[in-house]
Amino acid sequence: MVLSVPAACYMVRSCSLATVGSFLVGSLWYGALFSKPWIKLMVEHKGLREKSFENSVKKRWPYDMSVSFMSSWACCILRALFFRHIIVALKVTSISSASLLGTMFFAGVHLSSFHHYIWSGQRFEHVALDYGNELAVTLLTATTIFYFSTM
Repeated sequence: MVLSVPAACYMVRSCSLATVGSFLVGSLWYGALFSKPWIKLMVEHKGLREKSFENSVKKRWPYDMSVSFMSSWACCILRALFFRHIIVALKVTSISSASLLGTMFFAGVHLSSFHHYIWSGQRFEHVALDYGNELAVTLLTATTIFYFSTM
């Protein structure tokens, strides 16, 4: 499939906005909204005291954050491109249909890995925090792609 110049511009714009929006939701989610419970759950999961957790984070900060940032960025772009392709291919005509598509994607992809979280020893609250962020980001991506692909 060959895209015209306006269609390619719409695709780049919608995917870029969805990716930036995903990062904004993630920073709000793990920062302003749920940073204290998330850090507490991470400390419990790692079996550390809070002070030693902070020290280990400071030591590995540049490497861990750069790898985390780049892999998250790549996943967000791929998710946006996936939704762009599916929304166009299925001829989605409403924002509610795009939201439903996002919910189905979340259920099929993320909920299918639920047992991995449980077997890794993470508490349900930790899993719920991560899945809440993924659901919010997935819905935002699907609706952003739909909205800006139809302009």
